[in-house]
Amino acid sequence: MLHIKKLTKNSFNFLLNFSIKEYTNDLFNYGEAKDLKRAEALANKEVRKLVPKGLETKNQFMHRVKDDGQTVGWLWYQVIDEGKTGFLLYVFIEPKFRGKGLGKELLKLFEEEVEKRGVSELVLYVFIGNKIAVDLYQKNGWFIVKESGFYDAIKSTRYKMVKKIQSLENGDE
Repeated sequence: MLHIKKLTKNSFNFLLNFSIKEYTNDLFNYGEAKDLKRAEALANKEVRKLVPKGLETKNQFMHRVKDDGQTVGWLWYQVIDEGKTGFLLYVFIEPKFRGKGLGKELLKLFEEEVEKRGVSELVLYVFIGNKIAVDLYQKNGWFIVKESGFYDAIKSTRYKMVKKIQSLENGDE
């Protein structure tokens, strides 16, 4: 069973650098940056802008995901719109743990976490070409509401997806 653990300073630095590297590759591979140097500059600026005070940045929640004591992934989200919206920034399952239902389990854990904070809607952006992630989100109740292109893109490169949280406290089953 998965559980999440708040990051230490060392794990924060690891996740920050790791997510910048992954995002750099995505920006380049999905056509939002014309070359790797530009992709790296964009990723570095955008990711670091989210956490100007590191782990102390308000409304940013960064976690190590563990299963039976092993790190299997990472979860990073922020709460926006005066606490009404959970914005999923980064979800990652280590490659050797994929295909075991952990992505689905982590999305459920994410929903439980933000619901405790009073969030009623979830939002994320996913690269259109990341078919595995798009499929996972759709199978778990997320809906595509918009297509967008960012930076150097000449066509739509990302989906904006949303999901309403069904609160059991309100009697919804």
